[in-house]
Amino acid sequence: MPGLNSVDGINSGLNTKQIIDNIIKFERRNAVLLEQEEKQKQTIITAYQALQAKFLALSTDLSSLKKTSTFDKTAIDISDDSVISASADGRVGVGSYNLHYH
Repeated sequence: MPGLNSVDGINSGLNTKQIIDNIIKFERRNAVLLEQEEKQKQTIITAYQALQAKFLALSTDLSSLKKTSTFDKTAIDISDDSVISASADGRVGVGSYNLHYH
């Protein structure tokens, strides 16, 4: 029941509830816009953080490519080292080599 100081829509012919709701909606508009802007910025920040993590992973992977030890690995396997010995100086082509003694 309306109080003595209220203006009832029946007496004034105005839809006071609708008017008050619109005023509140209008007053809240800036807050809603700020909330939307904050969500957008948070989405951008999250995307940048994900991108930064990808770049960090790429940087870590690339740092191993700068090391000569990554590419200058040589290994020699000899089936019977009592017959022959071998060494490599890093300039050996990749592949398998068979030596036969006749």
